[in-house]
Formats: sequence, C-alpha cells, structure tokens
Amino acid sequence: MNIYKHRVRIQEKVASSGALGQTVVWKPTQIRYALVLLLDAKARAIYQQLRSEISHKVIFRGSVTLSEVKKPIELEVGTDVLLLETGDALLLEDAIPTTLMGNYRFLWKDKTLEPIEPPQELEGQTIVMVREV
Repeated sequence: MNIYKHRVRIQEKVASSGALGQTVVWKPTQIRYALVLLLDAKARAIYQQLRSEISHKVIFRGSVTLSEVKKPIELEVGTDVLLLETGDALLLEDAIPTTLMGNYRFLWKDKTLEPIEPPQELEGQTIVMVREV
C-alpha cells in the first residue's frame, strides 16, 4: 500500500532586482509524492505555545533538500571570517549548509504550504511542518 498519495510541487523563490524594484518569482524545483496530514487542534495548540503557526505535516519518502550551501569567494589568511558572493561576512564556524525556509513553498491541491521549521529526516522519510498561507 502506497501511503505517499499526495502530489506536492516544491517551489523555490527567485528574487531579481530591476529598475522598478525587486521582482519575486516562484521557480518549480521538483514534484514529489508525500503524505499531507491536517493537524488536529491539540497539535496546533502545542505549536502555538512555541510561537509557531502550523496547520499540516508533510511526510516525503526519502530525502528532500531545502537548503543552499553558502559559497565562499575569498578567505583572508589568519582570520576566522569568510567573505561570501553576496559581500556578507560569515564566521567560519557558521559556514555550513543552511536551510532557507522562507525561500521554499509547497503547492498541494489548491493550497499553498510554507515550511516553518527545518526538515527532519527519520527512518527514510523527510518530515516538514508547514502552515497554510
């Protein structure tokens, strides 16, 4: 029996600056099958105590990557600072892949779901807590 019966489209936010300001476009990255569960009132109340709005749990089979590796462009010798392509400085201890939750969304049926916490991998599944926007 296949429990991953919901077709979920994953989109990534792409922002570009132009003469009229910043334009945001949502680029499709992949289509995955998942189990999308509406959370009950008790589960929602628990997350509200943690100051998080949550409406659904999305369970994907296998690994789903919602992160970006920060790319160094220059390293000053003798320092612990990494300069990024964006011009930002980063401590070396922080130079690890970071999850960019606000840069992704899921489309499922007629709903748009936004991840509110990093994905968790557990027993061959990726679990993402989301809210409906």
